[in-house]
Amino acid sequence: MNTYVETFVLRSSQCDMYGAWKPSAILECMQESAGVHSALFGLDRAAMNGMGITWVLSRVKVHMDRVPLVGESITVETYPTPNRHLFFPRTHIFRDEAGNQIGCANSLWVLMEIETRKITRHEEVLARVPNDPSLKSPLGLPATVRALGCDGVTSPLLPAFTDYDTNHHVNNTKYLDWCLNALGLEVLESRCIADFDVNYDAEILPGMRVETELRLDGDAFTFFGRTGDKQHFAVGGTLCSRA
Repeated sequence: MNTYVETFVLRSSQCDMYGAWKPSAILECMQESAGVHSALFGLDRAAMNGMGITWVLSRVKVHMDRVPLVGESITVETYPTPNRHLFFPRTHIFRDEAGNQIGCANSLWVLMEIETRKITRHEEVLARVPNDPSLKSPLGLPATVRALGCDGVTSPLLPAFTDYDTNHHVNNTKYLDWCLNALGLEVLESRCIADFDVNYDAEILPGMRVETELRLDGDAFTFFGRTGDKQHFAVGGTLCSRA
């Protein structure tokens, strides 16, 4: 009950044009498996809606030792680690068909009041979420993303209908798709994202026009989204060879 394990075959829709597991699809896997596990201890969407709250991702860190390819069988194991005040940490471990660990991730979740859009604390959720101190993570907590010191390229972006989710804001997975599009074909022909951190600082709601900024220095990159002086998200990571 304290852990949840699921095995699936990597589909082409989850992979980029070179067959590698997309970062956004990794986040989708994390989001869906966390949702299934949450439902097992009585916190499915209907129950959460009844309490007037929803889960919102605050930060995430992903490290891949190897980026798997289309057709591979992947097993994901997920579990919460002890909560930290308003934050609920959750670990994901990714393994290949032979049982070898090929990556892991750490995420920090918070509870948001649906009506007020404010972060909250809820005693019933605290009572239901496992708080097992024996469960450890092989990866450190997500870091604060700092912009690289090099020059950046800015572009305006108006989120499309498919970027939004049932919480009526841009889904957490979409920022990595935006980041890949900003990096572009020339960069990604020979490289893919191996490690990344994402800071989700403020919601992007329908109608908001976002100014993005990409900075690339060797294999390191940062990607930010802002409206005026307000930062909404920050992505930072490194690229690795596809070979």
